[in-house]
Amino acid sequence: MKVWTEQAGYPYITVERTDDFFILTQEYFMDKATFVQPLEQRAAEMLSDSAAVYVNTEPARLYTVPLFIASPKNPNNYTIYWLTDKSLQVPVTELAGGADDWLIVNAHAAGYYRVHYADAELQKIVDHLKTDVTVFDAKTRAQLICDVSFLAGAGVVEQVRILKVTEFLTVETAYLTWHMVQEALAYIDLMLSSRSAHAQFTDPHGLQRNGLLHSCWTWRRAPGGVYMASCNVGGFRRKAADDEGVRVFPQRNNY
Repeated sequence: MKVWTEQAGYPYITVERTDDFFILTQEYFMDKATFVQPLEQRAAEMLSDSAAVYVNTEPARLYTVPLFIASPKNPNNYTIYWLTDKSLQVPVTELAGGADDWLIVNAHAAGYYRVHYADAELQKIVDHLKTDVTVFDAKTRAQLICDVSFLAGAGVVEQVRILKVTEFLTVETAYLTWHMVQEALAYIDLMLSSRSAHAQFTDPHGLQRNGLLHSCWTWRRAPGGVYMASCNVGGFRRKAADDEGVRVFPQRNNY
């Protein structure tokens, strides 16, 4: 327990795959509660010499990490592996049956860490979500977007990866996932607001190119200052997401 209580930050777990093994590696990560900051403050810090999020790969910063792993062999639950060193190799045959099988680390958002999937592994997850969004629960889907957003803000991955991971939103119905998308896209929107690329980002015709549509967001406020953004054109599942928001926050007021 001392590794968690006596050192700052927390880990992010990189997920890679070879022909024979899944390779799970921990890196040290420390942020400044990025989503708690006002968007304007985040943008100012990111554009200044001092980054809003800090990443350090110092080898001595290691944690004892419970890895909650779901796979096609155990899709509705998870198997726990313990990462106590820098990396862990798990035989592919233990978790996957084929080369195209997906792997989810931190299923149900059960652990206190972030996950960085290699490009090929992330694409398998997104492709599967586009065909069956219910294979992962809403917490897992929201955490997937949240992790990509934070890692992009830290410079671990490019911001364009946020757009890649939203490709499954055409079949998304959960309020929680849409709320996390709103957080991620609002930040990108602010960062692009003074640049020529902003017009392309907000262009409704970009729906088919990018899999998202920013200019049709509708905003509602729920008790406790929670906001919901959803979309009412272009095939997005606004009505279902809106109904889910009503279920979670029955006293929500429009404004």
